Amino acid sequence: MNIIPIRIPIRIRIPVPALKTCLTKLGTKIESYPDDNPNLGLVEAHSVRLSEIWNDLTLNHYAILGHLKTQQEIEAQESDYGANESRVTDLRAKLFSVPRLTPRGSPSSRSTPPPEPKPTEVRLPTMDLPTFSGKLQDWMSFRDLFTATIKGNKSLAAAQKLQYLKSCLRDDASR
Repeated sequence: MNIIPIRIPIRIRIPVPALKTCLTKLGTKIESYPDDNPNLGLVEAHSVRLSEIWNDLTLNHYAILGHLKTQQEIEAQESDYGANESRVTDLRAKLFSVPRLTPRGSPSSRSTPPPEPKPTEVRLPTMDLPTFSGKLQDWMSFRDLFTATIKGNKSLAAAQKLQYLKSCLRDDASR
């Protein structure tokens, strides 16, 4: 592979060679995790650092691409970026494959699927509720009684409150 030296007239936060060095050192640390009991705090810290390096590499890549003149320079930059992307993906896969221990006595999330919720039939208790037929003169009385008995009841779900309201409406108000 031919390396083409490119002079970039822009200022980037961290030079690409420094980022590649950081990526190589981090990769060495990640690949040296013990198989039986890795330090999960270290795994998390390395995951965060890997994301930071990847973000910087990506920002640099697009900044550099904007200043390249020839197709050969662009292809060389894309190839270099692709190699970095592949390395980061491999390291992320390694981080994601680190076994996470579950506390003793708790079921493993992989061995037992969560129970599916069973549909429940809710029967609302019958209450003597005021009715509203749509007449304006009856509205204030209905609203006050309904608010006191149903709307203000914090133990009822919104759907139950709606069911009670619908059961109270008559004539024009029910349409």
